[in-house]
Amino acid sequence: MYAIGNSWWGGEGSGSRNVVKYISAGATTSLHYTVLDTAGNPVNGAQVTLATSGTADGATSGDRTKTTGSDGKVTFTFVNSTANADAEWPRPSYTVWSDRAAGPEVAFDAIPYISGSARHTQCYDAGNATTCNRDRVWGRVVSTATYTAPVTANARLLLGDTKSMSNKSYWYTDNAKNVTWVKFLTAGNKLTLRYRVDVAGTPVGAGVEISLVDDGNVGGASFAEATPKATTDANGYATFVVTNTNTSGENRPVAPSTINYWDDSRNPGSEVLQKWNVAITGNKPAGVATTYYDRIWAHIISKPSSQGVPNAPYLVSAKRSGSKNLTVSWTAATEDGNANTGYEVVLSPTATAVPTITATAAATASSLSIAVPGTASYAVSVKAKNSEGKSAATSASMRIAASSTTGAVGTTLLAPTMGTPIRGVDALWIPFTPSTTDKGATAFYYEYSKDNGSTWQPATYDSAATEAGKVGALFMFNLPNSTTFNVKMRAVNALGAGAGSTTAKTIATATKANPPTVTGAKYNDGKVTITYTNVTSANA
Repeated sequence: MYAIGNSWWGGEGSGSRNVVKYISAGATTSLHYTVLDTAGNPVNGAQVTLATSGTADGATSGDRTKTTGSDGKVTFTFVNSTANADAEWPRPSYTVWSDRAAGPEVAFDAIPYISGSARHTQCYDAGNATTCNRDRVWGRVVSTATYTAPVTANARLLLGDTKSMSNKSYWYTDNAKNVTWVKFLTAGNKLTLRYRVDVAGTPVGAGVEISLVDDGNVGGASFAEATPKATTDANGYATFVVTNTNTSGENRPVAPSTINYWDDSRNPGSEVLQKWNVAITGNKPAGVATTYYDRIWAHIISKPSSQGVPNAPYLVSAKRSGSKNLTVSWTAATEDGNANTGYEVVLSPTATAVPTITATAAATASSLSIAVPGTASYAVSVKAKNSEGKSAATSASMRIAASSTTGAVGTTLLAPTMGTPIRGVDALWIPFTPSTTDKGATAFYYEYSKDNGSTWQPATYDSAATEAGKVGALFMFNLPNSTTFNVKMRAVNALGAGAGSTTAKTIATATKANPPTVTGAKYNDGKVTITYTNVTSANA
């Protein structure tokens, strides 16, 4: 079967076509051509040469010449010599070509031209005459073997970290599943990056080493850690802390850019940039062939002319660690020119008869255990401090219920609310509203299921909008067309995965358009007019 693309190669007649043809490794293929003169009549006795080339030529290589009969037709038959092991996997849809198709190409091309006659200058490969209309064949050789999908791992930044970054994958990515995050970092400050590593959606557990791999340096960006490494804990989480050693950097962001957002109108001045990819470098899980990851582009910016208070820290969890103790955990606040000197944890009771509790922690701390009455409920928030003052409180305080028993009271999250799905060709978009109750630990990330909750995988979504009360969007790509899915979502926090959506959203991807029906053809003054019925589609 063929898929048509008319924009790959121009410079000839408007009737020329670029035709993609998939053939199986080792298959016999025939191409049939008809030669017509400018009046649309078959040409008898024309010599037609089919020139082929490409890395997958095999037995197709070289020119071959044949002469048309009275019907103006010639047929070229050749046998491909590519072995299954060298052909493309996985096997594509034979009826459609997507320019987003990934993987190594095993290809050849077949280009016809008229030779050995007065028409040698027309449809001659080197001439590209505008009077020439011809079909060029772009061949793709695919394996006939059964395809087994490789085992893949994912190393993804946690939601709290990406809220202070910009997704700029449209600038650059080497794979649609690798995300490029841009981060502003004030010169001389520390950068904390928290990753979650999984294999096919299941956390890897403790002991897997991941590394930040240098992918380029601009303007002398420098860090104290030459090769940053981190090791996963029992839940598959790994944390990098890297220290910048520059004394100055790019222009600081100004509106519409912010310290947490890069607007494309920004003028950075002389760039000071460190690019990192992510790789599993130790104790790789068995069978993993490829790791998809969130890369970091850290833009180092100059210190502010006036020192500011820190940005708010990110509150990870708050849970009972005993009948009368509460343990609060957070990630380091982003410094903004002045080093952090400590943290302030505030427990605000829900009952007026219970006093507010304020406790402090050192600048190096990331958790604090506080003695509290077992019968009181609290809203928990954290602020960072430096010599200029206190930051804003964590963006969303947590609620911890009263308890008189030992054990964690913080729980997993309520399910997000899903909106009406929007279908696309091999893709779905589903708006959703994040949970409004954090139950003791904020969301690290979201997962989705295509089979009504039987299996789950990390979701790709608009992380800038995944705050309580705001609408986000779940993106699902590379799906088979004309297929119905029962989609659910759930949130994951430090205490595990919450319940899935109570009702699945049932939606089908777009169906390919039905072919038009040709009702007639008429030649007039060097042109052929074709009439046909309108294209119909089941859904699009």
